[in-house]
Amino acid sequence: MNTLFLILLSIGMLGLFVFFAYAKPNSTRLTYIIVSSLNLVVVGLDLFFRHSRGWSADLSATLNVTIFICLLVYLLLVVISTESKRLAPVLSPYLIILAIIGLISVDGQQEISDGFIKSSWLMIHIFASVLAYGVITLSAVASLSADIQASSLRRKKLNWFASLLPSVIYSEGLVLRLLVVGEIILGFALITGFSHSYFLFGKIIVFDHKTIFVVIAFILVAGLLILNRTRGTRGKIATRIVLSSYLLITLGYPGVKVVTEYLLQN
Repeated sequence: MNTLFLILLSIGMLGLFVFFAYAKPNSTRLTYIIVSSLNLVVVGLDLFFRHSRGWSADLSATLNVTIFICLLVYLLLVVISTESKRLAPVLSPYLIILAIIGLISVDGQQEISDGFIKSSWLMIHIFASVLAYGVITLSAVASLSADIQASSLRRKKLNWFASLLPSVIYSEGLVLRLLVVGEIILGFALITGFSHSYFLFGKIIVFDHKTIFVVIAFILVAGLLILNRTRGTRGKIATRIVLSSYLLITLGYPGVKVVTEYLLQN
């Protein structure tokens, strides 16, 4: 099946996600589950057909993996709690922007050799890293939602956009729960990455940009969790730390693709 067609279909489905987030915010949880599931199927098909021709490692495929894992985490959150569906006004535009960038960057497919893929530690590391990135991304979405709501409450004027989002209490609680889960998965991803590096290069840590960014993000998240536990840190300080951690992981994951595929080549 044509990759371009599937990307365009993904953008269309994500457009439907945006429509429900803004035009039909009071739709039932089942509606959001169905819409999210349909998006997952379409993006999943795109990934399947890409990787059936060889393990794709270009920017477009990387962004599609990001969209898929974010949708998966969002779907799980909605299944667990109805209130989580209200994260859609922040999440859906972000995902459709990623899909459009993926469409623009679809030219040229980089593939990883079969021998490289057969490394068990590498595959475990990749899956753990992608899952951690998805969880941290949803944590950043929830943190931004809480900050927007809190700012609206401080002005004592609830604007239209803020009214679409979850309550501050719910969002802040969700941020902490996601950070705990994300930190555990990210820690596991670092351990498997170090193990793969040791078996491949004879070194536990290879100090490249990706490793440095992710380790700093791991430390920031750990610091925030400790501060929240000991001093009750939340609000703007927590939002800045969460968004900074998200930005660092983004620079270490899709950000590296942008540099290697476009900036360095040009």
